[in-house]
Amino acid sequence: MAKKVFTVHVPEEELKVVEKAWYEYSGSRDIIAFIMQQKGVDWDVLQEYINVAEARFAKCEVAKDEIATKYKPEEVDLSKYNYSFDFREETIKFEEA
Repeated sequence: MAKKVFTVHVPEEELKVVEKAWYEYSGSRDIIAFIMQQKGVDWDVLQEYINVAEARFAKCEVAKDEIATKYKPEEVDLSKYNYSFDFREETIKFEEA
């Protein structure tokens, strides 16, 4: 049996909130990876970046959940569907898990 899939358009200004949060989090991860490759890592500095990355990850996840909840089709139960964002197409795809 084929899994149900729904694709929903999201207004650009709302989708940009998620996109910005994602890029901020990704940038933090890249900085952490760079720091960890250096000799003589300052663990206090590293921990500060880890804390920032964790906060940005949480912000990103909250933004994703808020937008997904707002734009999900009525028949979609988020506990039974996975969703993904397509920033270029300005859509969310909900796929039955």
